[in-house]
Amino acid sequence: MEELGFWMALSSVPGLGPRQAKALVDAMGSARAVWEAPERILEAAAGARAARAIIRARDSWNAAGEARRLEQAGVRAVTLVDREYPWLLRQIYDPPLLLYIKGNWLFPGLHVAMVGSPNPTPAGKATAFRLGWELARTGAVVVTGLGWGIDHAAHRGALAAGGLTMAVLASGLDVPRQHGQRLFMSQIARRGALVSEYPCGIPPASWRRTACSRLISGLCHGTVLVDGTIRGPELLTADFALEQGREVLAVPGEPGSPLGEAPRALLAAGATPARSGEQVVESIQAAGWRAI
Repeated sequence: MEELGFWMALSSVPGLGPRQAKALVDAMGSARAVWEAPERILEAAAGARAARAIIRARDSWNAAGEARRLEQAGVRAVTLVDREYPWLLRQIYDPPLLLYIKGNWLFPGLHVAMVGSPNPTPAGKATAFRLGWELARTGAVVVTGLGWGIDHAAHRGALAAGGLTMAVLASGLDVPRQHGQRLFMSQIARRGALVSEYPCGIPPASWRRTACSRLISGLCHGTVLVDGTIRGPELLTADFALEQGREVLAVPGEPGSPLGEAPRALLAAGATPARSGEQVVESIQAAGWRAI
């Protein structure tokens, strides 16, 4: 098994988080060394619980099967120590051990996340499309989560402009989807990338969508919120962006609209209003961020 396979094996160990796994790799020199270490060495380095988890995982790990699944899906994996791993994402508190990618990768330019309600107002959807188009025309990469509503509109705007867009999924990249969504994913992969921290075969789940939010913001210099409620999941990505020290912008919502609550809250807290793609890029650059 090659080193990539050992990284994949470590990422599959239940209860072994990316920070602890990376610390073990740093201490022992390679993922293979961690995977093959005697139990007493693992206990000394990571504690009895983590050691037992790794030992148990060895019995069920199917390296050949996982490699075959990646090949069949047209997916490749990048580890946290590879040169291809995004510098921006490496700076967050808990970067994934691996990223699974379908499509192109390592795009130049500013990366801007576009997030919002899956059930936006017509004005919100039109704004997301326009901003996606305008951002793509500046050369920025539009990053979002492939959900319906704001995500979908932002992707479509970037594609309509002939620009680059990246979809971050809360599941394996090979998980079956509706026919229309599969076609849309193919378009995105041709003009950008599909990305996940989850290996092939992993289904979506609500807690994975939460983790996905911190991945979307972590890949980007700034995040733009369009339409959302205070109690909705839309604020998660903006919250993560703030924790990660990234820029946060919001589109002023329609007066009186419940979906304007989240943008209004961010603006009241000091977020920059997002009015055009060019202005979003200028705001991110003014904060000191430069293209990758």
